[in-house]
Amino acid sequence: MNFQLNLLPLECCRAREQRRQAFLWVASAIIVAVVLLMLQQVINLFIYQLSLQYEKANKSISHISTMNERMQQQRSNLVLMQTNLKTSVELEQTDVPLALLQVVGDSCAALEGNIRLQSLRMDEAQNSYSPGSKSKTRVTKQLTLLGSGLTDDAVSTFVGLLQASRVFQHVELQSSQAQSDQQFAERLFQIRCSQ
Repeated sequence: MNFQLNLLPLECCRAREQRRQAFLWVASAIIVAVVLLMLQQVINLFIYQLSLQYEKANKSISHISTMNERMQQQRSNLVLMQTNLKTSVELEQTDVPLALLQVVGDSCAALEGNIRLQSLRMDEAQNSYSPGSKSKTRVTKQLTLLGSGLTDDAVSTFVGLLQASRVFQHVELQSSQAQSDQQFAERLFQIRCSQ
């Protein structure tokens, strides 16, 4: 059997044990601090790499968003061009003499953009008249104009200009109503002109 005999006083043994434990605690704290610093560096490196990838992704997305804005602008331009094309096709398909188109165009131009025509339609109507004792049927041409004006005054001025041209025998404002879905006070109108 082995016996250990401690010849040192109890106080010295306690102090020695406390120093040993303090050394172990300090060593453990240093090791933990070094491990935490290494983890912090690894996390910082990971964050830096993620930020580089984020910037790269943002650059590619900004290019895409710029292209998306351009595409939206091109779509709006396409809608406008389709509307203009449809209007020009309708104008080309109408059987309206050029002189009448010139009068209508000049009347619109005189109002400096306050009138917009949406469609023109030329119809033939048969009217009966009796010169003397014979009753005859006469074919007259009627031009129907659909469009919008900024104000009631613009629409009435347009009608007055058409009457003053003396190309038409009769100019009649058939309807004029406010556009309820617009924020402006535009008036939709229909005008019938007879030759």
